[in-house]
Amino acid sequence: MVKQRERTDWEIIALSVIATVLIMSGIYFIGLQFNDYKVSSMDNDLAQIEADHQSQIVGQRLAEEIARENNCDSLREWRDSSFPRMEELRTEVEAYEQSNRFDHAEYETVKQRYTNMIIQSLIEARGIENKCNETMDEIIYIYTQDCQSCEDQGTVLSYFRQNTDNLYVYPLDSDLDMQPINFLEEYYSVEEYPVIIVEGEPYEGFKGVEELEEIIEENTEEEDL
Repeated sequence: MVKQRERTDWEIIALSVIATVLIMSGIYFIGLQFNDYKVSSMDNDLAQIEADHQSQIVGQRLAEEIARENNCDSLREWRDSSFPRMEELRTEVEAYEQSNRFDHAEYETVKQRYTNMIIQSLIEARGIENKCNETMDEIIYIYTQDCQSCEDQGTVLSYFRQNTDNLYVYPLDSDLDMQPINFLEEYYSVEEYPVIIVEGEPYEGFKGVEELEEIIEENTEEEDL
C-alpha cells in the first residue's frame, strides 16, 4: 500500500515536471514568434521611411535641376513628415531594447539602417538651416547598452522632445561600432556615457531636466547672437 502510494507520488511529480517543461517550451516558442514579429514590424516601417526619403531626395534634385534653385518647401515637407515617423520608430526601438528580448540575428542590421537614417536626417536638417535660413535646435545623444544612467537620460530627453518646439534629438548607440558614431566620439573626445552634444558642445554624464534646460538655453542664446 505504501509502495503504491510512493509510486503514485512520483508519477504526479513526473507529470508535473513534464507539464512545466511543455509550458515553458510553449512560452519560449511564443516569445520567439513575437520577437520575430516586432523586428519584422520595425524593418517594414524603416523600409517605408527609407523609400519615401529616397523619393523625396530624387524629387528635390529634379526640382533643383529644372528650376535651378533650392526648393525649401520640399525640404520642409520632408522634415515635417519624416521626423514624426522617425520618432515612432525610435519608440519601437526603445521599447524593444528595454524588454527582456531574445537575441535576434536580424535586429542589429535593422538598427544599423535605422541609425544611418538618423545621421542622414541630422545632415539634411542642417542643410535646411543653411539653405533656407532656418534655425533648429539639435541634440546628439550617444549612449551604450551597459550605461546605468543612459536609460534615465533617454527619459529626460523624451520629456524635452514632447515639450520643446523645434528641438530635434538624434540618439546614437555606441555599441553598434559604426564609423559615423566612432568619428563623433573621437571628434568630441568622448570618455564617459551618456554624452549629449548640444549645438556642437559635448556634455558627458547624466544631465537632469533643470541642468539640461540651462544647457539648451545657454547654447541657443549663443547661436542667436
